[in-house]
Amino acid sequence: MTKPIIGILGGGQLGMMLCDAAKEIDIETHVFCPDDDCPSKGRSTYFSIGEYSDEEKIIKFSNSVDFITYEFENITIKTVDFIKDQNKIRPGKQSLLLTQDRLTENVWITRGNDGGQIYNAAKEESSNKSKSPVGTKWAIGSIDDYKDLSFNDFRIAIKPKTIVGKNFVLYIEEDDIYLSVKFTSWSQGQKGGFSYERSTP
Repeated sequence: MTKPIIGILGGGQLGMMLCDAAKEIDIETHVFCPDDDCPSKGRSTYFSIGEYSDEEKIIKFSNSVDFITYEFENITIKTVDFIKDQNKIRPGKQSLLLTQDRLTENVWITRGNDGGQIYNAAKEESSNKSKSPVGTKWAIGSIDDYKDLSFNDFRIAIKPKTIVGKNFVLYIEEDDIYLSVKFTSWSQGQKGGFSYERSTP
């Protein structure tokens, strides 16, 4: 009897643990990841390196497995749409949409499972400490005063350790939209939790 193969998009620590758990019940795993030095490499049965934007490689990967899941929530919908057999994907595309705050078509705010910077999953595959979230500028203050505020990249305008409870204004550059944002939680260390309240575009 052929062993089932679970495809995993992403090769971080959660992917590594999934690979280890699968081995215990005699299920093979195939990890797809852009990082050749990720934690899951060496723990999965098969490993493919490639960018999530590489349609040809994603299709080849999806054709080699029986089911596909995500190791983290910052996989873009474009990547998922490359997969011809959508029934292979568990959980489905709608679940992925719910894990990203899609402010507009150009800005989807999320954060990696290992903490760090928030970033724009519509434009970036991972966070960049100095530039993320790409396509946004931030300022401390009230949206009523947005014309008088000084806007900068997230990390210049905001110190994550003191982020909770403060009022911010987010400017979405490509859409020319200003939103009010108030963070209500921010996980420290290598944890990716965060939450905020915001106005709507």
